Amino acid sequence: MIGKEISIIQSIELATYIIEVKGSLSTGSNIIPHKHKAIAFSLDGKHLIVLNHVLQLPKKMFFPPFPLPLSVEEVGKKGIFLDGKELKVLSNDSDIAMLYNEEQEYKILPIKIGNSDELEIGIALVLTRCPAVLGFGISCGIVSNPSGFGVLQEDEGGEDPRHVFMIAAPINQGDSGCPVFALRDGVPELVGIAQGKIRGLEGVGWALKINYVMEQIESLLKLKESE
Repeated sequence: MIGKEISIIQSIELATYIIEVKGSLSTGSNIIPHKHKAIAFSLDGKHLIVLNHVLQLPKKMFFPPFPLPLSVEEVGKKGIFLDGKELKVLSNDSDIAMLYNEEQEYKILPIKIGNSDELEIGIALVLTRCPAVLGFGISCGIVSNPSGFGVLQEDEGGEDPRHVFMIAAPINQGDSGCPVFALRDGVPELVGIAQGKIRGLEGVGWALKINYVMEQIESLLKLKESE
């Protein structure tokens, strides 16, 4: 059983990708280059799924020796890359985005897509850690609430609470976009994508429900067909 679990984890690692976002920022007096990394994964081999907010350049940055962050503005063209090749972006008004390059193919996440409507308090979860920050790994947690009602506030920056579920698990900066799996009889199912954490609280975060994510993916693919 242990060998099977290790094989599944290795397969997940091979099917996660590190994209690089590059652009330029203005402090008002200087233009500085900026780049950061984020995680993405594929369900069809042709597109990468990513959270839209991780594709954005920062609006504030720290510049030593100043103790507080300074406001910055995006200038010029921003690009998103994988293995040195620029990716095209499909996005709408949700936090789900898709990336693609017609010359690239991607390994498919080898996990069954679950039904997030069946989530219950206490279900065991496995979260992949963002390779962009800590190197590939996993953390564990549970479903603390199958919805975000009464928990998420507008200033948390998340989606409509109906589209998320709360998790009791460590989520750190850079983990946004990581797949979240529920364990059913020891078998992982993809049930969400980690989106954020509650500010000021440790070990309390939320993920987008996979049912909602799949709806947005379908919408984005239709958008691509109409272009």
